[in-house]
Amino acid sequence: MPLLPVRDLVLFPGVIVPLFVGRPRSLKALEEAMLHDKTVLVVAQRDMTVEDPEPEDIFETGTVTTVLQMLRLPDGTTKVLVEGMSRASVLDVEIERDTYFARVETVETPQPQKGSEVEALRRTLLAQFDRYVTLHPKIPLEVLMSVTAVEDPGQVSDLVASHLTVRIQERQQLLETWDVPKRLEMIIRILLREIELLEMERSIHDRVRQ
Repeated sequence: MPLLPVRDLVLFPGVIVPLFVGRPRSLKALEEAMLHDKTVLVVAQRDMTVEDPEPEDIFETGTVTTVLQMLRLPDGTTKVLVEGMSRASVLDVEIERDTYFARVETVETPQPQKGSEVEALRRTLLAQFDRYVTLHPKIPLEVLMSVTAVEDPGQVSDLVASHLTVRIQERQQLLETWDVPKRLEMIIRILLREIELLEMERSIHDRVRQ
């Protein structure tokens, strides 16, 4: 499968994002995907400063995506719209014909048993995300409405995770967490921490203005 290394981004299943691609190997990986089934593996780099990453420079878990749209821009870069489909473990990475290819294993995400605990985690997550969006200056309320409409706990966790403004290593850890209840708990802890920081920032801002 063609592989697309990305910098400062962890893409989650169920999320549609635009990517701007300019590196030759990445462009060739996209071309390879378009020639076949429009499927490409998106994986974050460990170090965003590396211009031409080798296999050891990327994380071992990525997201299988479908290319929805591709547009070549006048400056030579390509804007591509991709939709995350599923998590995938990277078993091996090779560079052939100056293109990244990966051998992957897509494991079906374990579905949590329906019960009061998972539902309680989902509701707690949504309640904390509501507070987070209210405090965050860059997340529109429409995002909260779209997330609230989703009932599947795994999808909810991935959608919320995609809007967290935390370090890439922390987002990658969430992607690597296949167990849904565990992932819900991790995101709730992150939200509680970030809410506390946002409230502190607002308090400092109000105090300084006075």
